[in-house]
This record gives sequence, structure tokens and C-alpha cells, in this order.
Amino acid sequence: MLTFEFTYVVQSCDTLFLIAKKFNTSVEIIMTRNNIINPSLIHPEQTLIIPVKGIYYTVKPSDTIYLIAEKFGVPYESIIYVNNLVFPYTIYPGQMLFIPGTVEAAPPVTPICPVPPAPPVPPIPPVPPSTTCPFYYVVRPGDTLWDIAKRYGVSLDALIKANYIVNPNLIYPGQTIIIPCPSAPPVEYPTLKLGDTGPFVVNLQSRLKSLGFYKGTVDGIFGTKTEEAVKEYQKSRGLTATGIVDNNTWNALLFNTPPITIDINTDDTKCNETIDITDKKDDISIEDNNEEKNNQG
Repeated sequence: MLTFEFTYVVQSCDTLFLIAKKFNTSVEIIMTRNNIINPSLIHPEQTLIIPVKGIYYTVKPSDTIYLIAEKFGVPYESIIYVNNLVFPYTIYPGQMLFIPGTVEAAPPVTPICPVPPAPPVPPIPPVPPSTTCPFYYVVRPGDTLWDIAKRYGVSLDALIKANYIVNPNLIYPGQTIIIPCPSAPPVEYPTLKLGDTGPFVVNLQSRLKSLGFYKGTVDGIFGTKTEEAVKEYQKSRGLTATGIVDNNTWNALLFNTPPITIDINTDDTKCNETIDITDKKDDISIEDNNEEKNNQG
């Protein structure tokens, strides 16, 4: 097992606990290495030496950060931070990654005396969902996708694919995500229309809200506000504005739609243009009236 050390600049709102969790190490190790007596007395822009124990791993074909994290049982964020990977976290076969907090397996030792095998320990079943799957879950403070996946007995990849998440590190409290069935086939998104309800409507409303088209409450009810938001989105992407979320609309929403910025001053600009034109017309009519009066005089 190797020890890897690097410097880290304390950020605003950082605590030693959060820093240790980020790099998959312990508060005690950081305190000992930096001679810290009171763990509460750290401040922004302070430089700390972070010692991390782990092993090096050679990336194989078809590996991803999340599969490697799952393989070694470590948070995927720790691998990203320790190896200074930049979004979209592209890795390649043959690349060496440092896996923090991983103990290298020791070679098996042949016992001198035969030892009877230990009785098998039954696996701990995952926490079953409280409702029929798939269902939706509201992210709480401190949640990570890794924790949520373990809590409900689904794989991290399945959770990412079910919600079409581009950056698994960017989830936030209050966000609604779909929890797929354990070992279930990929989630198929149904056609949605006015009057529908359920977790897929929540996913639709959340996506439209993040893109600036939906201003209402994410409540899982496909009402008139949701229908109008769908129509506006369909118009913006050159789709037929039916207000019905079919396969084409889902594909555009989930795969081909980068976040956009809506210009909230567009209506004001049009109002200003109208006022300018009206003023010009008024000026012309006043001049015409003056000319008529002079001719009559």
C-alpha cells in the first residue's frame, strides 16, 4: 500500500470532516500530518497537506470512473479529486489512477493446521423501496448518487442512465430523481399528455424547469402549465407543438438539449420599439397639422 501526499487549499465552508470524506481519508490523519490541535480552527485559503493511502490501478478497456469506484468500494468523487480529473472525466486504457483508501490484497497464506471453513454469512438484503418501482426520490442534504444507489440496491450506472445524468457530482438537495428497479431493464419513458401523473412527469417538469421553460411547482401532475411549457419547448426545437411528450420530445429533452438562457427583456424591447414608432407617428401628424394651418392662413 502506498501513501500519496498533495497540497489542498481550504475553501469556504470546508471542514476537516468534509475534506477527509472528499479524499477518502480520515480526520485524524490530516490533523497529525498538519499538526492541527483543534479541528475546528481551519480557515479559507489555508494550505493543508493531505496524505492518502491507496494503490495504483491501470485502467482497462470499457472502464469508467464509476465502475472503478464500484469495483474498489470507494466514492467516485475521491478518485476524481485525488487524480485531478477534469469534467467530463475522460480516462483511457493504460492510464494509471491512484485509488485512495484501498488496501492491496495480501497473498493467501496456507495454514499449518487445517481449519474448517467458516459457515457462510447470508448477504444483507438491500433496503426495499417503499412503493412499486420505478419511483422517484427527493435528494437530501449530504446525499450522493453512490449513497442513494446503495440504499435502494441499484447499481450506480443504472441510476445515472435512468436519470440521464451528465455529471454525477452535480446533484443538489430538493432535486427529484428516478430510482429504477434493481436489476431491471433500462427505463423506457412513456408518452405523456395532459392529465397524466407520476414520477415520469416529475422528471419532465424538473428537466423543463432546469431549461427555463417551466415556472410552476414540480408536483408530478401534468397540468395546463406543464402542457404550455412542453409546447414552448417543442417550438424552440423545431418540433410540432402538440403539448404531448412523445419519443422525439423525450430524445430532445434528455440527449440533445443543452441548457439555454431565456432573454427576459425581449418583451420590454418590443414594447420600447412600439413606443418609438408611435412617437414618430405623432410627430409626423403634428407637422402635417402645422402645414395645413399655414396654408389656410
